[in-house]
Amino acid sequence: MERFADKLTEKLVLHQIIKYEDKELYSYGIWQGILLLFNILTAMVISCLFGMLWQGVVFTVTYAFLRTHAGGYHSRTATKCYFFSIVLLSGALSLIKFAPWNNIGIMISLLLSGTIILALSPVEDENKKLDETERSVFKKRTKSIFFILTILVLLANRTGQSAISICITMSICTSAFMLILGEIKNRTIKKG
Repeated sequence: MERFADKLTEKLVLHQIIKYEDKELYSYGIWQGILLLFNILTAMVISCLFGMLWQGVVFTVTYAFLRTHAGGYHSRTATKCYFFSIVLLSGALSLIKFAPWNNIGIMISLLLSGTIILALSPVEDENKKLDETERSVFKKRTKSIFFILTILVLLANRTGQSAISICITMSICTSAFMLILGEIKNRTIKKG
């Protein structure tokens, strides 16, 4: 697939659509776009296999929205990330489907996960260190996103859409879990 990105970029240079100097940047961007599309398709297939397409979409969108700003654990390679994501999504969908959710469980999950998210975020990665300005900006964004998602959970619950509130709650819990894993990884690296 990387070859496809390189070949496509070469054709763009050949047809003078992009400059030769920008070839590497475009090739990287195309490759990242292919990976993103592949990951989205995989998430949709897994969700369909669980018979939970809309739940998978709600979970994935809200999780990605929060995770992008909160940070957390990152695998060292794209392949490990891909397989870890499959396990993570499968686990989240299993919990959404089979865990005995109720209003008290949702509120406790929000409270615990929210405390973790507000206390730890943003958790940087060894490959993407944050300066103080970035840390402050991502912390504020994470806090805002968390409160927006919490309001959506409460509104969904209030209007009888508990299935939606469960999906969003699970995305918040999963984000908190990834923050803990990221913090553990960062502390292990500092010790080592």
